[in-house]
Amino acid sequence: MLGARSPYCQAADEPRKFFRLRSLTADDLADLVIIEIKSEGPSKPQPSGQTLVPLEVVICNQGHRSAQAFQIIAEARFLFPSVQEFVPFLLQGQEGGQPFTTGFLEPGENTRITGFLQFDTSAQGQRIEVTVEADSCVGDSSLPDWCRVPELDEGNNRSTIEFIFPRD
Repeated sequence: MLGARSPYCQAADEPRKFFRLRSLTADDLADLVIIEIKSEGPSKPQPSGQTLVPLEVVICNQGHRSAQAFQIIAEARFLFPSVQEFVPFLLQGQEGGQPFTTGFLEPGENTRITGFLQFDTSAQGQRIEVTVEADSCVGDSSLPDWCRVPELDEGNNRSTIEFIFPRD
């Protein structure tokens, strides 16, 4: 698990806990945080010359209001040489573009997103830093600064994992 852990969110595999947060006010909002990022399991070479690397992300709404469906992006930074690019994050059942959650994420609830990052096979053996962002506006210039989900803290939607791209 990476990043600071909210007192209102627990890891997806922990039993659900209920907290008395505070009295609600008219200004209360959702607040999305990534509480876990993992890349486990074998990579999957594709006939196209691409390789799929498994990625699992757990996102929690630590705010006080429901969060509507939102977009998730993954950005890779190759540490040597230092090159940064958006990489496709593919979810089963969703085609094209960046993945979205479905439905609402209630306060204190987690959602587990499981998919694959798509890399060129030439990246094998390289050290890679992957940053995942919940409620991203990438590709949607007409949206407001807060994107799709107005939040208590718009600056805590990203988390990063570093790993060595597996060789076949």
